[in-house]
Amino acid sequence: IQRMEGQSTHDSGIVLALCSGVSYPLYMYFWGKQIDHTIDDFFILSSTLDKSLRLFMSFIGLAIGSFLINGVVFALWKLLSERIAYQFRVRYLSAFVKRTIGW
Repeated sequence: IQRMEGQSTHDSGIVLALCSGVSYPLYMYFWGKQIDHTIDDFFILSSTLDKSLRLFMSFIGLAIGSFLINGVVFALWKLLSERIAYQFRVRYLSAFVKRTIGW
């Protein structure tokens, strides 16, 4: 089996895409914790604000991390697709040039 030129890019893109997929259940986890916290501790204002702020910061941190990971995944897959398209064009052109004129 011949390894592609951009194999490490391909592997990195897959790993980061899997990491990106992990963020969606984490979003639901933090959202559920926020709703449970709001319903359970509604009457204790100081505790509610402190816990809400911590959950909000966790949610924002997760969003920023997810944004960065998704940006890197997109860039890696774009780089890989450009490399594959270039290799395809080079092979097609070399095969086309090798043909005889009478063909």
